[in-house]
Amino acid sequence: MSNIVLLLTATALVTLEVALQANAQISHSKFIDTNIKRSNSPRWRARVVSKYVNIFEAPPETATHVSGRPTVLKCVAGGNPAPVIKWMKNGVIVADLEGVTNEIFSVHPSSIGRMTSKLVIEAPDNGDVFTCVATSGTNVQTTSTTVFTDAQQELYLASTNQAPIITAYYDEIMQAMGTTITLPCRVHSTTTAEVYWVDQNDQVVYGNKRLQVLPSGDLRIPELVFSDMGGYTCVAENMFGKDSFNTFLYPYSR
Repeated sequence: MSNIVLLLTATALVTLEVALQANAQISHSKFIDTNIKRSNSPRWRARVVSKYVNIFEAPPETATHVSGRPTVLKCVAGGNPAPVIKWMKNGVIVADLEGVTNEIFSVHPSSIGRMTSKLVIEAPDNGDVFTCVATSGTNVQTTSTTVFTDAQQELYLASTNQAPIITAYYDEIMQAMGTTITLPCRVHSTTTAEVYWVDQNDQVVYGNKRLQVLPSGDLRIPELVFSDMGGYTCVAENMFGKDSFNTFLYPYSR
């Protein structure tokens, strides 16, 4: 029986009752902190007793934008259910300012997760305030950054010679077996980027009858089963470079 360590640092109380199949291995996590019980059951069970959202890693209070290259703000939040992160610029949702559809991530109420979101800022005005808004159910937590620019900001021209940046993903997520999960992978790229996923068996997700890569770049997995447990890697690549991340998925029995 492999050793299992699940860490969850949060402001709310989360109790997990876990039973593992022999030789099943779960990677170490800095997110989930639980009481663990072992048995011969092929599944492990989780019982969540409270709802919460918490920003674990906030962007700095101030940032200086350098002309000629983007400024990237990073915000990491955990929650039950799994949180969704949006960004605001001077009190207005960034997607609305940019005139694009403000897509909402599909979040199942049985999920617990930690999301990372990055905001790529190309040409801000001096003193613009950007706010990370983490939402989980009815719980909301925010943190803001004021961005200062140099005197030559008006001469800034965005460079297209940039590798893509993956801007939204779950580091870790737990969700009940039998439900459908969507693992986000949103990408900022100044040129056309190819996005693909590698599953928990190190196989590229292509032509899979069950796993589906959506037009948004997200990965959809229907009717979760215990064998879906593992790491899923999203890769975004253009002619100037690539970016990637790994989401660890924990299906559990209710």
